[in-house]
Amino acid sequence: MKFVLVVVVVAGLLMLAFSQVARRRDKDKTPHAASEHDMAEVHAAIAANEKIRAVKIYREATDTDLRTAKDAVDHIARGEDAAATPRGASAQQMEEVRAALAMGESIRAVKIYREATDTDLRTAKDAVDRIARG
Repeated sequence: MKFVLVVVVVAGLLMLAFSQVARRRDKDKTPHAASEHDMAEVHAAIAANEKIRAVKIYREATDTDLRTAKDAVDHIARGEDAAATPRGASAQQMEEVRAALAMGESIRAVKIYREATDTDLRTAKDAVDRIARG
């Protein structure tokens, strides 16, 4: 009986440890900017009315989730910047980000973006850098 209890406890601890490692590995995956070539492919797919293909290309190029990729492709299709209004952010918050950038306050812009989108620091900085580049 004690042996079975020990086996169950050890198995539970191993499962907990593996789930923590997997969760940490997934958390470390942050989206990144797509190359010019990838974005040209996205634009070509949109022009050919192949939105699903465009979403797939964008998603693979930026390592984002499906919803974020779809939203970005929708923005691009409307002629807007892909990072114009990320999920979770209002248009007013994005205007605050742009205003902070216009005043040269990039740290404040990153802070506003992080609070609006609930993203990590690196993702917010990369997004704000893309917004600053236009």
